[in-house]
Amino acid sequence: MATYFQVFAALIEDRNEINIGKCMNMHPYHKLLQIYPQALNCWPLKRYLRAYINRLYYIQNDYEEMSQLIIEYDFDNIINDLQDLIDLKI
Repeated sequence: MATYFQVFAALIEDRNEINIGKCMNMHPYHKLLQIYPQALNCWPLKRYLRAYINRLYYIQNDYEEMSQLIIEYDFDNIINDLQDLIDLKI
């Protein structure tokens, strides 16, 4: 799965409109935010999924809806990741 999201992140990195459109249709932003916690402690998967999510965020123009989704879903993901990292260091 990590390679799967790594490939999709690379496909949209060059801002190819066709690839971006296909990726946005296949993986709506809110769905990616909802599946992110299911990666649990698989850090490579989290890394590439986060890269894909971030690239989709910067490509889309609907920042108001995106901000709402970040507040609704992603803050919890970020807080949980930070807590996991703290727990690993202790």
